[in-house]
Amino acid sequence: MTMATTPAPSFKTIFIPLLALFSLCAAVLVVTDHYTRDKIAKNARDVELRSIDSVMPLPHDNDLHEDYMDINDPVYFSINPNVTVFRARQGKQPAGVVLMPVTATGYSGKILLAVGIACAVKNSGIGNGAIETGKCRLVVEADGSVGLYSGFTEMGQGLLTVITQFAVEVTGLPASVFRPQVNSRFELGSGQTTGSRGTLLAGRATIDAAAKLSPSFRPPGA
Repeated sequence: MTMATTPAPSFKTIFIPLLALFSLCAAVLVVTDHYTRDKIAKNARDVELRSIDSVMPLPHDNDLHEDYMDINDPVYFSINPNVTVFRARQGKQPAGVVLMPVTATGYSGKILLAVGIACAVKNSGIGNGAIETGKCRLVVEADGSVGLYSGFTEMGQGLLTVITQFAVEVTGLPASVFRPQVNSRFELGSGQTTGSRGTLLAGRATIDAAAKLSPSFRPPGA
């Protein structure tokens, strides 16, 4: 009976092909990383920018990804104290910020939120390219009362009370003397009653008008 024995493969026979395969895989990974690294980073940046822009309602002309700051505050951001704040600007002026805090851990890991905070300016007597106008007229009526006419609308915000207080402050007369009202008796157009314009502009106009009321005026019974 004849038996044939197959010799065991030598160490070199196994190691050299494995080393060659490992070297080939490593080379493929290095080449792939070299040619795709920038593209992957750009794609990740574009995704992040889309998320940031989606919660930034105001237009901006700066690159949010280049204008940011990192905040480390474990009190307000307990889960991940390192929060990136992206700053939006329009004409180099601040327009808003977007925060990227991390919330509680979800099924697939930490949940990343994008929170946008924007600011705007309403021309409420501060210029901003618009000419603001407030008008008020004081009329001494036949019964001795003082009609207080304004070009703004009373719609429950307390405007008539406010302008009466202005008149009282300037003249020193009791509030019962004044009859604040809004009607078409006089043409006192002053624009829309929005953004607290009534308090600011009607109040200023009332101060100017009340200052012109003769100091010799005394209501009946005074």
